[in-house]
Amino acid sequence: MGLGPAFMTASIYLTLGHLVNVFGAHYSRFLPRTYTCVFVSSDFIALAIQAVGGALTASAETDSQRQVGVNILITGLTLQAAGLLIFLCLAAEYGVRVRRGDAAMRHACFAGLRAKTSFKGFIWGE
Repeated sequence: MGLGPAFMTASIYLTLGHLVNVFGAHYSRFLPRTYTCVFVSSDFIALAIQAVGGALTASAETDSQRQVGVNILITGLTLQAAGLLIFLCLAAEYGVRVRRGDAAMRHACFAGLRAKTSFKGFIWGE
């Protein structure tokens, strides 16, 4: 268990916030910053729970104590996965709203960025 996945998901959460700015907050359920704050916080809490579970497992003297630590660790992993799943659902919903929305309602100042082939490739790769 490392911190790499947490930093990767944090960058994904930040990216959606920037995409909301590029396409328009009126398509989103939340403000761009809300995605980042809520989901990075939920990841931090899940990591803290995992750390507690790992510490309890490592310091356990009996099998029952070890199992408690493992259960706490699994709870933290489950919360992290659930948070990511909720985020993915919200991101997909935002994508559908943008796709179905009127292109004329998108931020005009980002029209040049959205027209670039590299940006379109980024969106498809996301």
